[in-house]
Amino acid sequence: DILRPSPVWRINPRDQWQGHAVLSVCSAQDGGLWIGTEGAGLYHFLDGSWEQFGTANGISNLFTWSVLENTNRQLWVGTWGGGLLERKGDKFGAPTGLENITAPITALFQDSQGILWAGTGDGLLRISAGVARWYRSQDGYRIANVRAMSEDAEGAIWFGMLGDGLGCIKDGVVQLFHKRDGLVN
Repeated sequence: DILRPSPVWRINPRDQWQGHAVLSVCSAQDGGLWIGTEGAGLYHFLDGSWEQFGTANGISNLFTWSVLENTNRQLWVGTWGGGLLERKGDKFGAPTGLENITAPITALFQDSQGILWAGTGDGLLRISAGVARWYRSQDGYRIANVRAMSEDAEGAIWFGMLGDGLGCIKDGVVQLFHKRDGLVN
């Protein structure tokens, strides 16, 4: 392997994110970027042009913590207290059957089977064919504040939690790992 210099560009919309921080970035299949912010809604960057989406577009909470464009080009947005939203044209709204989710949606992930996973302050949410299944604190284990997710080669979903360790779901079975299991923190 050879290390080669490559250009890096710093991009900012004209409104400079309205003075807010960037929380999430997702590459788009159109070659652009979807960018979630801490209070300025959602931005789309394509071919040097910017488009901003906010309350007028149905994003009820402008704290857009997570953004995911799935393999079907469906855009999902996770907000802090405004629920999970999906893009429908130029508007955003809660998916049918998931209108009552109010937990912060801090991470989004699509697995190799096309299943959508949402990390929330209340646990982990699995959404397949419009059916939601929660993995929450129960039966002696704690699942909360899910901030990151990934899938291993065997199809297990791994998730990291803020202050609550690492978790794994394989064939519907939950395993949790903490400091006593060898995690540093």
